[in-house]
Amino acid sequence: MHWNYDGAPVEIGNLASRAFDSNEQYAETAAILKTYNTDYNATPSLDARFEALAAERIHDDPVRYYIALPIARLLNMLFRPRAEMLEIPLEWWKTSEHPRMTLLAAGLAALNFGYFVLGGVGLWRWRRSGWGPALAGAMVGFVALRCALLLTLDNSEPRYTLEFFPVLIVWAGFVFRSGD
Repeated sequence: MHWNYDGAPVEIGNLASRAFDSNEQYAETAAILKTYNTDYNATPSLDARFEALAAERIHDDPVRYYIALPIARLLNMLFRPRAEMLEIPLEWWKTSEHPRMTLLAAGLAALNFGYFVLGGVGLWRWRRSGWGPALAGAMVGFVALRCALLLTLDNSEPRYTLEFFPVLIVWAGFVFRSGD
């Protein structure tokens, strides 16, 4: 969900059902948002109420918070369509509202995924061809360390993964290398 907290309305209906573990959490979130939506002002008391809800969810399912959500955010950053600079609506996945843009975004996602597949296949071919282990190890280490760093972020922005593409292009070059 995208919004400008502390200055724009937040509608409970825009939140996915997975954002709530119980009807009580839904009701508490709706009450907090109702208070917030009166003047779009994020006060310390509202923030404390949101923090209490978050603490309850973390306590109830720490694996989701500390493992599943960071991995989901990383995958989102890696494989989200690269459409930030295009005039594509933020909710491009709502096919009924944006059929052409959904198709365009799906194509961009497939292209993005293709880079990763070609990079992976190229890395595998490079390894089989008697690669330079120091250079390859440094490149793999860079990707692994960058992924580890991204797992610590609480916001999911695909721009943080742009550094992977030069490495993926080098690896993908080995897909098209002849003489193996």
